[in-house]
Amino acid sequence: MIRQFLFFGLLSCTVLFFSCEGPPGPTGPQGTQGATGPQGAQGVAGPTGAQGPAGPQGAPGPKGDPGNPAGAIQISFGPSTSDTRGLFELNPAIPANQTASAIEKGIVNCYVKGSGFWYQVPGKVLLSSAEVDDMLFVYRVENNQITIRLSTVRVFKRVSFEDIRFVFVPAQNARLSADLDWSDYRQVQEMFHLPE
Repeated sequence: MIRQFLFFGLLSCTVLFFSCEGPPGPTGPQGTQGATGPQGAQGVAGPTGAQGPAGPQGAPGPKGDPGNPAGAIQISFGPSTSDTRGLFELNPAIPANQTASAIEKGIVNCYVKGSGFWYQVPGKVLLSSAEVDDMLFVYRVENNQITIRLSTVRVFKRVSFEDIRFVFVPAQNARLSADLDWSDYRQVQEMFHLPE
């Protein structure tokens, strides 16, 4: 019986001894870093694939508006007759490839054809075999519509011409023709590639 007490007493002391924990010790020094391992070899790139065949050609786009390479437009009225006072009033529409501001800020020239000759207006014009008179013109642009008035100065009667033509040169293109003789319609026509 005494042995059993001793055994249990010894066992209890042993359990108490191991269950009591002391304060933690200091952290040990950090170990040295191990050597870096060798880098693996880079892989070799594969061959470039062959280029594929060209695709079919697309359908052509719609045709654009015809332009004027020289930057001027001409409006021709053909055979024309004035009223009884020698006044022509003409109202052409501004072509779709022009703007009202480009025409207003540019150069506007008027030419009339009589007896097979072209005359610049303003200027002297042969009205008939025996009559010469000065002619003038004025114009205004409003809502993409041009109103042109062309008239004699002293001869107040009905007059006719084989053709009346107006040439509009936008401001940005006018400087390209500084040496042009504007009074010579054929020169103007050639310079701006105007139709006959």
